[in-house]
Amino acid sequence: MVKKAVIVITLVEESALTRNKQIEQDIINELSNEPAKIPWLKTIEKVIVVEE
Repeated sequence: MVKKAVIVITLVEESALTRNKQIEQDIINELSNEPAKIPWLKTIEKVIVVEE
């Protein structure tokens, strides 16, 4: 059994000035580092953990 988390966040207003692909890459790069931080994060809306 594998558990996965789905996280829905609101991005900061400045993200409107940046391409979506760049934001996605920034988030992936930062989450790959220790300790992990989410760039562009304003608020966490929802976290769901699922089992597969």
